[in-house]
Amino acid sequence: MTLGIRPEHIALSSQAEGGVPLVMGTLEILGADNLAHGRWGEQKLVVRLAHQERPTAGSTLWLHLAENQLHLFDGETGQRV
Repeated sequence: MTLGIRPEHIALSSQAEGGVPLVMGTLEILGADNLAHGRWGEQKLVVRLAHQERPTAGSTLWLHLAENQLHLFDGETGQRV
């Protein structure tokens, strides 16, 4: 099984609020938004951030993944479950 979520459905949170840690890799500055590329454990994850949010490589962002926005996919076929 593969877990999926769109970058725009991920919100900034905190460790105290039970957020999941994203260790920052690179930041794409796109104009109105930024895309933060990083890792949650061994998994790659991309988060859309507001333009003023500019985390640095190696820093940790705490994220909230809304349950109603999570999608499961079959790991072999790629089909949504």
